[in-house]
Amino acid sequence: MAGPTVQCRDEMDDGQWLMEIKIPLEEDRMTVREFIRTRIVHETSAHNAELDRGRTFRGLVFEPPKVTSELNGWAGRKREGQAVDADVMLQMAFDAYEKGELVLVVDDEQAGEIDSEIVVSDGSTALFRKTVPLIVPQLRKGRTRKRGSANESFD
Repeated sequence: MAGPTVQCRDEMDDGQWLMEIKIPLEEDRMTVREFIRTRIVHETSAHNAELDRGRTFRGLVFEPPKVTSELNGWAGRKREGQAVDADVMLQMAFDAYEKGELVLVVDDEQAGEIDSEIVVSDGSTALFRKTVPLIVPQLRKGRTRKRGSANESFD
């Protein structure tokens, strides 16, 4: 027997709507941690299964922006999506929840601690309210210029 399907909505603390997604669940009782894990694993595996579509990842936690302008040689190329790492996003979401930067409201009731239990049913709504944007930090540095390099002689 399949579990409930929950409508998840993301918004910023000021009420700015970000996105909505439906998440199928295995069980109707779980901890907040398990619910966040299910959401992120669902988003990342759906994205990673469709990399050939060239879409950028949108989810509870965002990937850092990529440079994709025509000035940088993207014109006429088939764009491939980039795989996302669910473990990095999970850790960011768990940390944000424990710091209070991410709040979960299920059926108009705020969820408790990260290991507290929540109960959902088919058609439940879960609101993820972020006080700050959750963006994976840029791990690879871009090019750096040394002082006195090309295009810097303005004497």
